[in-house]
Amino acid sequence: MEQRGQQQTRPNVTSLIGLRQIEQFLHHGLVGRLGLPPGVQLERKLAARREVIRIVEMLDGDTRGIQVGIVSDNMPNETFQIFTGQDETYVATSPFRLGEMPNIRTGIATITTAADAVAMYRKMIDRLWHDAAKGKQGAELLRSLLDRA
Repeated sequence: MEQRGQQQTRPNVTSLIGLRQIEQFLHHGLVGRLGLPPGVQLERKLAARREVIRIVEMLDGDTRGIQVGIVSDNMPNETFQIFTGQDETYVATSPFRLGEMPNIRTGIATITTAADAVAMYRKMIDRLWHDAAKGKQGAELLRSLLDRA
């Protein structure tokens, strides 16, 4: 009974990922810092590749509550996500971009339920979402990128 309640309160997540950022991520790998030995660089490129394969699997599969779109156009410079719960919608933003050099020590985010902020981000995400490659189309786009990288 408890597990059922947990499933009902699980938030929905809609996420947009820039195709150019994925391409850079594959090219550089999960760098972390510059000046790494060649063997470590290769390991981190392979780790980036595994992460992109996981995104392909999410796009191909029926992942309830998670929507991913691949954007071929320019993405905002700020990382953000919209979380929709049963009663409220939240916008989480961070000045730190995700990618090949993630900030793992001093990351910061802002989370708000303010109606004007939620509306502003929802409008922007709706415009980006409309043109994004989703589902099988998004998976195929990333497979093509993996084949070239």
